[in-house]
Amino acid sequence: MMLKNKIALVTGGSQGIGKAISEKLCAAGAAVAIAALDDEALKRASAEFQSRGLKFKAYGVDLCDDAQLDSLVKSIVRDLPR
Repeated sequence: MMLKNKIALVTGGSQGIGKAISEKLCAAGAAVAIAALDDEALKRASAEFQSRGLKFKAYGVDLCDDAQLDSLVKSIVRDLPR
């Protein structure tokens, strides 16, 4: 599956299944927005992804907060153009 010029948002993407999904999406060519509440896990995942040259952007966000969710979507559109 090739996802070049596609943007994927993975919530909980800094660890576990979400991280594995993020890695696969990056490998398939997508620009991946990783959203997570755990800042430390997000920093670790970001460092790992960056060292591997993956195309991603990390966002620390509480998805239960509507204002943060709205801001997240706007940031993704701005930061990860297709």
